[in-house]
Amino acid sequence: MRAICHRVMCGYWICASWKLRGFFTMAKNELVSSVVKLVSLFEALATQDEMALSDISNTIKVHKSTAYRFLTSLKELGYVKQNAENEKYSLTLRLFEVGAEVLARLDEKEAARPVMKKLAEQTQETVHLGMLDGEDVVYIDKIDSPQTLRMYSKIGLRSPAYCTAIGKALLAWAPSDVITHLVGQENAYRFTDYTLVEPYRIREELHKIKERGYAEDNEEHEMGVCCIAAPIRNMAGEVTAAISVAMPTLWWPLLSELLCPCRSQAISFSEQPRAVLTAQGKRRSNLGRSKRAL
Repeated sequence: MRAICHRVMCGYWICASWKLRGFFTMAKNELVSSVVKLVSLFEALATQDEMALSDISNTIKVHKSTAYRFLTSLKELGYVKQNAENEKYSLTLRLFEVGAEVLARLDEKEAARPVMKKLAEQTQETVHLGMLDGEDVVYIDKIDSPQTLRMYSKIGLRSPAYCTAIGKALLAWAPSDVITHLVGQENAYRFTDYTLVEPYRIREELHKIKERGYAEDNEEHEMGVCCIAAPIRNMAGEVTAAISVAMPTLWWPLLSELLCPCRSQAISFSEQPRAVLTAQGKRRSNLGRSKRAL
């Protein structure tokens, strides 16, 4: 009797262990499947300016409710944004922040490096390369000044576009709906006494920037720091990035000396044959080359 009970119990535990193993295997497979679908979602959004929920669900082959859950989570995390007018989705530049170290090895950043180095040598000040992401500018590369007195910053840092030279250089050539959205906000934060927060003043400033071809920031974002910036265009003529020189306010009287090299290097880089990076971040092949560049 005892032997029979022993065999029954062994059979029970063997059966239970197999069921448990099957449960964990199924859970693991579901987890892997979700990760695969999420990566597919990123890849789908990366190829389009904007995508509707139905298009996304069809592309990654999941139910609309599942795609909606993915997108809602990614919106909360800042990786995806939704157009309030047409409810379509697109990627933000949050991946640039997360992948700052990976970005150092990308072709587009490497293409800008020689231009940035030359500008840094000419000015002996901190040089930034930035792109517009929503209401902010994201610094995707930098070269520090050899001077003891210099601006502190880091790759992946986000700063408000409306009160930084590099941000205003990007905003001045941004689509009208983007400018209307950003400038129309009444709760713009005044970082210093020199920050422009009134919508009409910001619009006037952007108009001046577009006319003269460069942007200035004299303690608008941070006391003791001033910057000049010039836009960078892709092969389609779109402004997709900007390059800036940041310096202590003490050197502001030398602005005219730094302006010429900043603008000339931005123009030089804009004229380089390379892959096209659109203002929305969409890459497409140009001149038969596979390299991606800003």
